[in-house]
Parts: sequence; C-alpha cells; structure tokens
Amino acid sequence: MSGSDTAIGQVLHEETSVKTKIENIVDIQIGYQFREKLDMALDGTHQVIQAKNIDAENDHRLNFTSIVRVTLKRDAKKYVVNNGDVIFLSKGRRNYATLIEGLSSDTKAIAAGYFFILRPKVETIRTDYLALAINEPSAQSYLKSVASGSGMPFISKQAFAALEIDIPAAETQEKVVKLHQLSFRESALLKRLEQKRNKLIRGICLKAIRQAAR
Repeated sequence: MSGSDTAIGQVLHEETSVKTKIENIVDIQIGYQFREKLDMALDGTHQVIQAKNIDAENDHRLNFTSIVRVTLKRDAKKYVVNNGDVIFLSKGRRNYATLIEGLSSDTKAIAAGYFFILRPKVETIRTDYLALAINEPSAQSYLKSVASGSGMPFISKQAFAALEIDIPAAETQEKVVKLHQLSFRESALLKRLEQKRNKLIRGICLKAIRQAAR
C-alpha cells in the first residue's frame, strides 16, 4: 500500500461516510462494441480510448499521444465520453478507473467495449473522488475476487455494480482528492530525483573505470 493510500484511508477512517454500491450512485454504460475491424482514419469522426491509452505508471491517466481516430458506422452518442466522466477497465489484470480530463471541446471520444463508462446519477459523489475510491486497495481486492477467466480475466457489469465504496461528505471527498494529488506529485518528484541520482552515480563510476584503464 502506498503512502497516498494510507493517508487517504486515514482521512476516511476519521470522517463519517456512507458505504454504498456503485450501482446506486452511477449509471454504468458498457463501451462501444466494434463489430468490424478498427480502421484508423486521420480525419475520423471519433477518437477511440483503448486500454493502451491508460498510463499505469502515471496514476492511470489518459495518454493522448497514442489515441487513434476512426469513422463510426453506427450511432455512438451514448458511448461518447466527456471531461469529468470516469471509465473503468473491466478486462485484463489492471482493473483501474480513469478520470476523463484534458479533452478539447471540439473532440468526440468514445471508450472501447471493455470499458465501463461511469456517470453519477446523484449529486453526492465527485467523479475525481469516484475514480480514487475504485482504485483504493479494498475496492481493488474485491474486484480481483470477482474477476472471471484465467488467460484474460474480466469483471462483469453485474459484479462491478455490487462494488461498495465509502461516500463521505463533499468536503472530505475534496480533501481526499487534494491529498492524493499532492502525494502523487511528491512520489513523481522523488522518482525523478532517484533517476538523476542513479545517472550521476553511473557517470562517476564510468569515469573512474576509464581513468583506471589509462
């Protein structure tokens, strides 16, 4: 468990919250099912968010550099995702939630069929908090327990809908989100510092080896 997870868990432990099933607070829409081969088109009508576009090393954020465009042949209105929506990867061994953010206003993006698109149906849940709650260790433990299949595990919509998460007051949700963001930035800075330190040490060692070989 990371320092961020520990701190967030402590905040939730200290605050009054209500545990409820996901299905009670969000609408769960399965992503767009491609019946045909996914043909890329530079001038396509929609961008397609796929599993490869989720950066597991960057807090499960959306990576825009590898998103492809396609021209869809069917109505895709209900599969379009907007900033503030949450998508959940139901297939594979990394079943995490991603907050959609950074889409330009003139961009139409859809989530592929192995994602669940989550949209709140109550005003008591922040979507940035929702993504964190799904990615929290106890929720992840449940999700792993209900996954089916061995080669390519998947989580059914019914099993996901039964996931229970804590819903604290809005102020606490905001506190949790900010705490996570600060913790993630700190971890990223420490990682970069460690990389620079290792690079410096390797450089010193290489220089010493070259000098000794003269």
